[in-house]
Amino acid sequence: MGVPTTASSSSRSRRSPLKSLISGGLAGMLAKTIVAPLDRIKIMYQVTSRPFSLLHLPSTISQIIRLEGPLALWKGNSVMMFRVFPYAGVQFMVFDSLKLYLQPLTPEKTLIAGSTAGAVSTVCTYPLDLCRARLAVVKGKSTAGDFRVMILKIMENGYGQLYRGITPTLVGMVPYAGLAFSTNEFLRGVCRKVNGKEEISTWQKLQCGGVSGLIAQSAVYPMDVTRRRMQTSGGFEGVKKTVWETMKTVYEEQGLRGLYKGLTLNWFKGPIAFSISFTTFDFIKMRLDEFEARQEDEKSGIERIEELEELGGGETDETIVAAPTKRMMTSKRKSSKRDKQRRKDSNR
Repeated sequence: MGVPTTASSSSRSRRSPLKSLISGGLAGMLAKTIVAPLDRIKIMYQVTSRPFSLLHLPSTISQIIRLEGPLALWKGNSVMMFRVFPYAGVQFMVFDSLKLYLQPLTPEKTLIAGSTAGAVSTVCTYPLDLCRARLAVVKGKSTAGDFRVMILKIMENGYGQLYRGITPTLVGMVPYAGLAFSTNEFLRGVCRKVNGKEEISTWQKLQCGGVSGLIAQSAVYPMDVTRRRMQTSGGFEGVKKTVWETMKTVYEEQGLRGLYKGLTLNWFKGPIAFSISFTTFDFIKMRLDEFEARQEDEKSGIERIEELEELGGGETDETIVAAPTKRMMTSKRKSSKRDKQRRKDSNR
């Protein structure tokens, strides 16, 4: 990428991190809300020794609805939204920013950018992820009061409890985010070559996001099981287990399959969430770019008109300023002048 040479391009470059933050945050919220019921069921199985099968999915959903109501499928999702917006926003913002600094991009650089983005966003929002996991396994209806009580109980054992389980989270998140972003970028590059043009279709974006999510989540899934166990067991009593002790406990209870329990459910949830997230991010960012471009065009049009009027070229503005936006602003200003003249004449 070249160095910006105009005030307009420089301004857009400075604002791009904010646009990435907003676009990524909204995209993450939408994706997580859609897959929240599957996420809750996955957590419920991850933190117990009960065997999981996709055949159990309908009965588990009906049991939750019967005992707790339909909205219980989204239990903890409100807390998750507070976490997801900054988490996804920071992740996309850091990744986009690093892509600019690491030009020209290679697969290795893309992997580094994605891994760094995942690590930074995880550290920034981890306490909310911890609380969301705790709420997901609590039976009965949850309220804002439950959330406050849970925070206080966790903090009774020290502020460090707010980051209980962050080690396996980071161990899993660094390669997870790196693989997800780098695979998505690689697959999009393949689609561009196949299409013979820079732009790819929405369907191709959905497919690239889905495949990248499937690969990334499958690769690091044991760490996801481990962090959920650490998040939901022992935190209230202050009992502490290391990452390897927790993995050993899961292995002794359920064998190797225990470390991959719920993975088949993740094969449904992950690709859906990733495809929605990546595609929605692109859509929102494009709309923000278009809105910003219109605003800057209107601003430059007004400035140009004022310059021409100062030079005495007010009558020829319409022929000199060719852009539609500028012609519109010229017409508005002339109409305003005529209105002022009429008011002066009526006062006389």
